[in-house]
Amino acid sequence: MNAPPTPTPAAGPALDSVNRKYAGPVDTGLGPFVNAAVVALSDTTDLPYVTMALWVGTGGDVAVIFSGAPSGITIHAVPSGTLLPIRVSRVAATGTSASNIIALW
Repeated sequence: MNAPPTPTPAAGPALDSVNRKYAGPVDTGLGPFVNAAVVALSDTTDLPYVTMALWVGTGGDVAVIFSGAPSGITIHAVPSGTLLPIRVSRVAATGTSASNIIALW
C-alpha cells in the first residue's frame, strides 16, 4: 500500500523588503504589524524602516516625510491614542509636538 501524500503547509505571506509590507491576499495596508519601535524624532535621519502606521500616544502635531516623497507635511492636532495608517520614512523633530510616537511595520 502506498502512503497518502503528505500535505504541504501553506506558506505565510512574504515580506516585501522594498515597500515594507506584506505581499499577497492578507495585505490590508494595516498589518499585521510584526515590529514596533519608539520613534526618534529627526530632521535629517530616516527611520530604519518605512512604517505601515504610527501610533501617537500623546497628541499634537506630527511632521512626517512620506516614503518616496521629497518633502514633508505636518498633520495637525492628532488626538492622543491615534493610529495613523501612513507609510513614512521620517518623523521630523521640527514641527512635531506630539510625543510617545511608535513606528509600526
